[in-house]
Amino acid sequence: MLRFKDFIPQLIKKGGFFSNDSYEKTEQCLQRMNYWIEDHQINLLKVETLLLPDYYGEGYSRYSKSTDQVFYQSVGGSSSYKSSWHQVFRVWYYSN
Repeated sequence: MLRFKDFIPQLIKKGGFFSNDSYEKTEQCLQRMNYWIEDHQINLLKVETLLLPDYYGEGYSRYSKSTDQVFYQSVGGSSSYKSSWHQVFRVWYYSN
């Protein structure tokens, strides 16, 4: 059976009014992914790097929750609304 698992940079420290959230470095996330692959001895097909819109944001139950804000995009004129994007490592593998 074909399966996948996503690895999302973890929140280290929640930001405040004057500061942004702090997340683990990409290298740390990649290291977690490599450890998982080794520990589970999976039949690896491929690894992708994805950039996804706000699906991982808090309040969304469709996917794993995270507030990893990698990129921002201003939307609308003076509304100053910003959408966030999330960098994800996706591991595709075969499972029995």
